[in-house]
Amino acid sequence: MNKRFYSSTFFDSGNINLKNSKYIIHRIPYEKTTSFIKGTGNAPDEIIKNSFSLELFDIETKRVYKDEDFFTMESLKFSDTETIQTSVKKIGKYVRDNFIKDKLNIFIGGEHTITYAITKTMKKMGKDFSLIYFDAHYDLKDSYENSGYSHACVMRRVYEEGIDILGIGIRAGDKEESDFVRKNNIKIVNSYNFDYSAIEKHIKSMNKNIYISVDFDFFSPAVLPSVGTPEIDGFDIDIYKKTLYLIKGKNIIGMDFVEYSPIKGFEQYSHIAASIIYKTISILS
Repeated sequence: MNKRFYSSTFFDSGNINLKNSKYIIHRIPYEKTTSFIKGTGNAPDEIIKNSFSLELFDIETKRVYKDEDFFTMESLKFSDTETIQTSVKKIGKYVRDNFIKDKLNIFIGGEHTITYAITKTMKKMGKDFSLIYFDAHYDLKDSYENSGYSHACVMRRVYEEGIDILGIGIRAGDKEESDFVRKNNIKIVNSYNFDYSAIEKHIKSMNKNIYISVDFDFFSPAVLPSVGTPEIDGFDIDIYKKTLYLIKGKNIIGMDFVEYSPIKGFEQYSHIAASIIYKTISILS
């Protein structure tokens, strides 16, 4: 099931003991509908490869990690010739076959469409949960570039599955999406009216079980410019961490990190992406 992908990194130390692990790293390099900067399909391997310098001790949370805490699955494979629908079904089957109960499953994409395939499958598996997503965009379009499975439609599809959602940090979207939010009373905290108390109120109203989805374009381009669809403004790490602490106490049943687009020669960005995943795990698990 697991092969040592690198000589040794934080997220893939070569651990082959699934039973004793706490965190399952899933690589989902799916990229079919990225509409601006391509390359998100390369993100899982680049993030894992550049996690080698992360410390086993988190100074802030006092969490101590061990190599055997992480078990890294073999990467899911996609073909350039397969349809979007085929790829989405493939992700769903992968989740059914590889979601490990009683461990924190962490999915690294890939474009944001993977969130729909993952959470739809989790719901079919009988899991009851709400979803919180950090994003620069609503991602609530009904269709984009002739596809209802576009990364720009992912939260529309998730919402249609009956999953309660909260979007944090939104700063881009069209009027149709804005109207959809208003008509359906969808919980959104935009960047221009960012309010911790509003976020906390929304979180308290949500299911005790929470799935987290982090689109890296939530962050300011000053923090992480190499994303599929960058937007001006955005957030720094401190605001992100403070928001995570509002979620802490909920039962986190899974998380994904999407839309990072590596740039050759700028591996420090991959390290920053890995550090964001690291800090998210440290605070929420």
